[in-house]
Amino acid sequence: MDTYIFGTVDYTVFLGVTILSIAIGLYFGWIKKPKKAVQPSPTVTDTPMPNFGSKKMNEYLMGSGNLKVFPVAMSLIASFISGVAILGTPSEIYYYGTQYSLIVVAIVIQGLAVSYIYLPVFSALQVRSSYENKDQLVPLFVVQSVGHIYGIPGLFIAGIFGAGLSSLSVFLNSTSLVILQDIVRGCFKMQPGETASAIIVKATILIMGLLVFGAVLLLEKVSGILSICMSLVAIATSSTFGIFTLGVLVPWANTVGTAVGGIAGFLLTGWITFGSQIAAASGQLNHHRLPVSLASCPGNVTAPENVWVDEEQLFPLFRLSFQWINPIGALTVVVVGSLVSLVTNPTDIKSLDSDLISPVIHRFLPKECFKHGNAEENSVQDIPLLIEKKD
Repeated sequence: MDTYIFGTVDYTVFLGVTILSIAIGLYFGWIKKPKKAVQPSPTVTDTPMPNFGSKKMNEYLMGSGNLKVFPVAMSLIASFISGVAILGTPSEIYYYGTQYSLIVVAIVIQGLAVSYIYLPVFSALQVRSSYENKDQLVPLFVVQSVGHIYGIPGLFIAGIFGAGLSSLSVFLNSTSLVILQDIVRGCFKMQPGETASAIIVKATILIMGLLVFGAVLLLEKVSGILSICMSLVAIATSSTFGIFTLGVLVPWANTVGTAVGGIAGFLLTGWITFGSQIAAASGQLNHHRLPVSLASCPGNVTAPENVWVDEEQLFPLFRLSFQWINPIGALTVVVVGSLVSLVTNPTDIKSLDSDLISPVIHRFLPKECFKHGNAEENSVQDIPLLIEKKD
């Protein structure tokens, strides 16, 4: 079997795509000057955009709210497809079967839920804030199947880098936005100017980038990049998702219930994630892989022994798929938060503004909730972090 390695054409394609991506960012960020737009006549459909202190910060963090449907859709797709997904998903299906493809059903349901339950609340409130590789199966497949075609391996690696950069850009920009808006301006009550805000955002991105780079060195020591990354991310995202769900779907939720629910969800998902990893490292847990043939592999290669472990004695939650960590964490936050809120001075539902609650349960709210005016007349600064309104 022929062996293919990176050649001049592959390096050219890889560097070309990378340089093109950098050049686009430099052009729109430093060279191209926005034209002075003619002020449109006000209409009833105009929607005020959140203000980050200056026009440049609004443009950087929100695109000034002028983006059309197509570029926003393409941005969401590019952000959703990460390097981890490209490298980890094929090997996950290769080892454990095609049942992973059922995640498409969950993705469709997720899109509908986000569109009809959560986004209407964020839109009405005009709020300003709400994330490498030891798996070598996919790169090996690409090299062996199309490695003889000049430029294709380089294009593949460029695609991996592009997907990774798109995911990182979302994570870094959104994190810097949260730090600026919720911590600097919210917790510390500071109002930095345009220059100071830019320094805070860019310093946050730089620090987070260094932390992510350090995390790559740790991932090199583990196997199963998809399960590891999704499990670790789920610890934080499930609690965050649960808190927002509690805030927009449970009218009587209060600060104590939300805090207790969030902590409970975080601890439970962390316990499941690290417990299953410890069980796998100690030999108590061994996910059953499909049979793999090494008949066409070059050289003297020995297939790893597929040891079948009796997992009946292992705690049931440690045997669950990593796909269950997110729903378990979010459900824990909602259930615990709702119950704790009920016994710790629940929020008076009649005092709530209907804009703070998802439209799907507006029919269950008392009429008093619709007398507070809409969110456009209220200052975003007056909306508490946990989406709770008190008398």
